[in-house]
Amino acid sequence: MSLVGGLAGVAVAAVATSGSDNLGPGEFIPLDDPTARTMLAELQLAD
Repeated sequence: MSLVGGLAGVAVAAVATSGSDNLGPGEFIPLDDPTARTMLAELQLAD
C-alpha cells in the first residue's frame, strides 16, 4: 500500500510542477530504447 502512496505522491508532484521552470526532484525525460537500456545497465553496475 505504501508503494501506491509513493507513486500517487510522485504523480501529484509532477502535475503540480508541470507548468514551473523548476520541475523539482523528479524530472522525467522520454528516452529512446537503446539509451534507456544503456542507462539502466550503468545504474545496475553502480549497485
